[in-house]
Amino acid sequence: MKGTFSNSGLTSIDLSAADTSHVTNMFEMFGKCTKLESINLTGNFSTGAVTTLSEAFERVGADTVNGVEILFGGKCTTSNVYSMTSMFQDAKFKYGILDISTFTNSNKPEISQMFDTCENLKTIFADPKLWTRDYQFQRSTVFKNCNLKGDHLVVHLHH
Repeated sequence: MKGTFSNSGLTSIDLSAADTSHVTNMFEMFGKCTKLESINLTGNFSTGAVTTLSEAFERVGADTVNGVEILFGGKCTTSNVYSMTSMFQDAKFKYGILDISTFTNSNKPEISQMFDTCENLKTIFADPKLWTRDYQFQRSTVFKNCNLKGDHLVVHLHH
């Protein structure tokens, strides 16, 4: 599904009924979909076989007034992913919130610049294992150019 919706003018995408269980490449899948306001990845949508999510949501919602709301379901795991580089780069999130609590780091993926230039991002819901000590060398670039000061970013860790 590499680049499937890339650069489209869509405002809403619902893939909850899509069978993606055998898809391995979601590079730039929604990349540069700047008008997107809603992405539904619940239900049957699965990332279980995916190995790359780099730039998958790059610039989503960037040209909207309120940003994009991305709904990840329980089948949106990252257990086989090795690259999440620039995954959400320059994206704009509705209410400044992103819930990636189904993501893991069991494959120790590359996460550099994952949230680069996500200027309105204020709250992330995440599994504590995603932010392990192994990533200390990458943390300086994960939130690069986010203009975060002090505790403006809140990461809620859930098991």
